[in-house]
Amino acid sequence: MKTIRYKNERSRKLFQVLILVLLIVIAGMGALIAFDYLGLIHLNFLKRNYVDPRFTQRVDLTGVDLLDSERLYKIWGSMDEWESELKAEAENLALKDKELEEKMALLTTETDAFKKEQENWTSRQRDSESRERKFYDITVNLLGMPPETAVKSLEKMADYDVIEILKSADKIAEERNQGSMSSYWLSLMEPEKVAAINRKRLQTPSEE
Repeated sequence: MKTIRYKNERSRKLFQVLILVLLIVIAGMGALIAFDYLGLIHLNFLKRNYVDPRFTQRVDLTGVDLLDSERLYKIWGSMDEWESELKAEAENLALKDKELEEKMALLTTETDAFKKEQENWTSRQRDSESRERKFYDITVNLLGMPPETAVKSLEKMADYDVIEILKSADKIAEERNQGSMSSYWLSLMEPEKVAAINRKRLQTPSEE
C-alpha cells in the first residue's frame, strides 16, 4: 500500500511540474509577442513582408504600422502622377518652343526680305535722283548755249537721254516761270530724230 501511494504521489508531482513548465512556456511566448508588438524586441519569425503591386521589390514592414505604409504608398502614387504631369507639361512647353522658333525664323526671313526690298528701293531712289540731277545739270548747260549748238549736242545723244533732257527743260522753265526750250530744240532737229523721240515718249515704261 505504501508503494502504490508513493508512485501515485510521484506521478502527481511530475504532472504538476509538466503543467507548470507548459504554463511558463506559454507565458514566455506571450511576453515575447507582447514585447515584439511594443517594439521593445524584434522576433525574426514574426516579420511580415508586403509587396506593392506597382513595384517588384519587397518592402519590409517590420516595426512599421500598416496604415503608415499605405499612406506612404498613396504619397508615392501622388508623386508618380505629379511626375507624369510634369513630363506632359515639359513636352507641351517643348512643342510651344518649337512653334515659337518656327515663327521667329519666319519673321526673321520676312524682316530680312523687307529690309532688302527697302534697301533696293532706297538704292533705286538714290539712282533716280542722281540721274535726274545729272540730266538737270546737262540741261542747265544746254540752256546756256545757242539753240543751234545745243541741238547739235542733243542729236549726238541717245533718244531716251534726249527725252530726259526735254523733261528737265520743261521743269526748269516752270521753276523760272518762262517758256520751255524743249519745243524749239525739237523744231531744229532732224525730222527722223524727232519722230523717234516722239514715238519713244509715247511708249509705256514696260515697253521702254
